[in-house]
Amino acid sequence: MWTLITVCATVCLIALVLRFMQPELIYAVRRGVAAVTTRRAFLEYDAKCETAPNKALAASLMGGLRYEMRFCSPDYAIERVGKLRELYRVLDPRRSVNDGLGQRQRPQVCIIELANLLGSLGRRIDVHVELNPPVIGSAALLLHIANQIRKSEGYGALSLEELELWLTDTPISIEQSIEIVSAAVIALAYRLRQQESADHGIVGSERQSEASVWAHVQRVERILRALARRQFQRRYGDELSAILETKLGKQEYLSCVRVMAKSRHDVTGIEADVVDFLTLSQLKKLLLSEWDEFQPILGDQAEFEAGMVRIIAARNNMAHAHHVAMDESAIVTENCHEIFSRVARYLHNR
Repeated sequence: MWTLITVCATVCLIALVLRFMQPELIYAVRRGVAAVTTRRAFLEYDAKCETAPNKALAASLMGGLRYEMRFCSPDYAIERVGKLRELYRVLDPRRSVNDGLGQRQRPQVCIIELANLLGSLGRRIDVHVELNPPVIGSAALLLHIANQIRKSEGYGALSLEELELWLTDTPISIEQSIEIVSAAVIALAYRLRQQESADHGIVGSERQSEASVWAHVQRVERILRALARRQFQRRYGDELSAILETKLGKQEYLSCVRVMAKSRHDVTGIEADVVDFLTLSQLKKLLLSEWDEFQPILGDQAEFEAGMVRIIAARNNMAHAHHVAMDESAIVTENCHEIFSRVARYLHNR
């Protein structure tokens, strides 16, 4: 008797360990079963049996659901987003013609798996201080969705103050929620793909085309903006705006403010400040005005100035569709990498 209890307890313990420690084994078995079911459906259809393949295929899709996700590659995440859209169409009670499937699974499971994809990708995302473009807030994103829906229905646009009432009176659909989370999954997947490429040295081995040089120059803009914001806020705090006006000059500062105001007007909900609209020339001027603060980070002043002059010249040429010579492109790329490495070393050691 005790032997039987011990064996049963051991089997249960092993099953629990496999369930929670190695869920991939379970999903591998489920994928195999789904593949067999799919082949059987087509064989029965080819044999002209009564069973129609659409219901069997839809049922096999249900076997591909993953309620937990510990690891997934960016490519798998992007592919899976498309599969989940297809799965939702099967489960959507407005469209489904497969009786019985809705009783076993509900459309909400698509949101659950997308959230797991987000969790898997998010755990591996590295924080980069230079990756700090202007952010559109969640309220502005929801307002855009609401106004697009109202526009399709022939109604006028809502204001941000009216959004809460609209969301209450017009509950968001599961399908729309799936699209919102899918967008987040796709965006993170592309970011992680770029991150993994950089980790394996693929970015550094790119041929020196103008497109890659342009990408390096834009990255210099981002990292120097982030560095300037970080150091100036730490030193001056709430007086940052006044300091920027003093360092840049009133005309240049007001020019940046006008560009910022126009951006905020054109794009509802944009979360940007003046620093996000500084040009490379203005950033160079700003950094050199406080060189005692930035010298430990950026090194020799003369070398930094010379590199920035070349980077700014290349940027202006490319912005006006002018050709940049191959040898000049290589030098500009080297200058960009020097700035990247110095700032990354400073952030790593701080």
